[in-house]
Amino acid sequence: MQMKTRTRNPERAIRVGLWLVVLGLVAAAGPAAAAQDVDIQGAWDAQRYILADGTEHRVAGRIFFTGNDWTVLFFVMDGTDAKRGSGEGGSFSTSGDQLVFTHRYPLSAGDAMPGLAASELRMVARGPDDDAPQEPCTVSRDGDRLRLDFPSGNVMTFTRSAGAKQSRLVLGRNAQPRALTITASALLAEEFLRQLQQDRDREEHRHQVRNRHQAVQRVGDAPDEL
Repeated sequence: MQMKTRTRNPERAIRVGLWLVVLGLVAAAGPAAAAQDVDIQGAWDAQRYILADGTEHRVAGRIFFTGNDWTVLFFVMDGTDAKRGSGEGGSFSTSGDQLVFTHRYPLSAGDAMPGLAASELRMVARGPDDDAPQEPCTVSRDGDRLRLDFPSGNVMTFTRSAGAKQSRLVLGRNAQPRALTITASALLAEEFLRQLQQDRDREEHRHQVRNRHQAVQRVGDAPDEL
């Protein structure tokens, strides 16, 4: 009995092998690519606050993302005057371009401004075991620019702070989260104290102007002396 011999096609075997390799790479890279989160770590300077109705305000302040914690301090400005302020903190999570804030330490107050009602002082401190409201947002980044789209339709834009750029260069890829947290806390405290000092300086200036005005009135009312 004569056995038939099967001739192998080496080109076909190579093509099949290459397809299997490609399919394996796609399967391995697909989930990783889909799960790639927007990198928001570090410190970002607040720039613009754009309301859902199109009203736009300049804002001054900074937001920090370190590990899974976030802290923000910002002021809504009218010229050089801070009319509203907000300080918050808590934890956050990201998935792709989705960012969820957990609000544990909100503090806010401010005057009425276009598109924004007056807000009395509000302070809340929630412990780690307390229920805290969550705020799902959409986050996008273009280089050193960051944009947060809130569920209300409002938008806030940021640019990476100069200090954060230097820290990333110095600390490099092996920076420890604790070191970044300490740096963020120090920068936040510095910004808060700077804003307080500016408010004190403006109040002192107004006080000096009032004193000079009152002194002029007293001189004008005094009788002439020969």
